[in-house]
Amino acid sequence: MNTLKSLIFPQDLNRLSKSILKDICNDLTLESTGNVNELTNRVWSSFGQIEGSTLEKIYKNIFAGAISLAWYRTTNEEGLVGLKQNIIQNMPFNPFEEVITPNSTEIPNEPSIIAATEIDGPSKYLLRFIHRTGVSVDYYLADRREYIKHEITTVYIDEVKGIIEVRASSTSAKKVISGLAAILNETYDFKQFDFLESYNGDLELLADALQGQLIDAIGRPEGLVESFEETQGQSIVSILSAIDEYYNNGELTLLEENLNSEDITGI
Repeated sequence: MNTLKSLIFPQDLNRLSKSILKDICNDLTLESTGNVNELTNRVWSSFGQIEGSTLEKIYKNIFAGAISLAWYRTTNEEGLVGLKQNIIQNMPFNPFEEVITPNSTEIPNEPSIIAATEIDGPSKYLLRFIHRTGVSVDYYLADRREYIKHEITTVYIDEVKGIIEVRASSTSAKKVISGLAAILNETYDFKQFDFLESYNGDLELLADALQGQLIDAIGRPEGLVESFEETQGQSIVSILSAIDEYYNNGELTLLEENLNSEDITGI
């Protein structure tokens, strides 16, 4: 049977901040200097021997770190009970017992399950999906090289409570939940759960329930936002994400690569 450790890949480690990777290297008495890629390689080379609090630290930051979330429920009368067995029956392999990943050239456009594991009993589990997000193009002199871009998404399911939590952006979450429905041959109908509905859409009520404080942000960009095209808006998001990643890992070369990505168009 798979474990949480089975569901971790080198790219998961590579997305951790440089400070976390350095902490992990120190825990393992490994050299903690170098860039994110070098730190990742050291941690992955010793990954088989990692256990205890260091492994818990990795779990926490990969599976429960700061990330966008989307919640779904099924409209089926029977709820989610039995979903795990239906997934196994509709897959070409048992994802709870094996981890099977596609070749880089065969990554599907639609999200597909590559691995899964139970958490605290058979009714709670994690699924990991993979899907193709595009193609990155690079040139070496006259040679053109293409690299398939992809995304691995984590989904948490609690059959008893009837909750599906997709740990991804709203756009990716919609693709992943559609992929899950396709795997199940559309026998389940999923509907996104509005977390604020219980609070009548009032963020202040939510803040009170969490014993927190709501701070209004009233800053507005100059210029005509209405004239922005969708691609321009996405470019701004990509730029901000690239800068945020730079502050996390301090890698200037990675920042340059991200800013030169074809995802960023002229604004």
